[in-house]
Amino acid sequence: MATSNKKKVKPQKQAATRATSPSFRAQLLANWKAKSPVFLFLLGFAGCMIAFYLFYYSSLYEDYFRPYLLGFQARLGGMLINLFGYGVMVNEEIISSDSFSMSIKNGCDGLEATMLFLSAVLMFPLSAKLKIPGLLVGFVVLFIANIFRIAGLYFVGVHWQSAFEFFHLHAGLVLFTVFAIAIWLIWINWAYKHEHKYASH
Repeated sequence: MATSNKKKVKPQKQAATRATSPSFRAQLLANWKAKSPVFLFLLGFAGCMIAFYLFYYSSLYEDYFRPYLLGFQARLGGMLINLFGYGVMVNEEIISSDSFSMSIKNGCDGLEATMLFLSAVLMFPLSAKLKIPGLLVGFVVLFIANIFRIAGLYFVGVHWQSAFEFFHLHAGLVLFTVFAIAIWLIWINWAYKHEHKYASH
């Protein structure tokens, strides 16, 4: 009889074990809830960048936005350069002097790195109250930084012309992109520090 009682207990333990163990569907749902913010961030970030490039290489941007933006950046860059006594002239997208001339083109506008930053802030899973200051301040900081980059390229062209193409096509772009990522990380650090304050209102 003792042996018979033990056999009856075992199925009860197995049934209890099956009841408490999560199902495959529950595990899948739990994994999705844990990973979905990352997935949604990457999906939204990719969507923003695709939309940006579709506009960036469209005839609408090329014909109506690009000339005004690059001309405006060239004028600001020329003003900054002249603060150092170089006496440059600006004609549309061209910054020139007796020493050196350069034309502001796509890639010099800083829009790609700026859009990387804006997309990363926009799609990050935090409150809009935290995103708006990041978007505004980050955009202004990156725009000003790009004007300094344009001026810096001119200085390189005047004093180290053999390295101009390297700084124009490689070093300048990489450094500006790294700077945009650094601004994003600074914003994340600021946003997490203020998250509870905004959540309580």
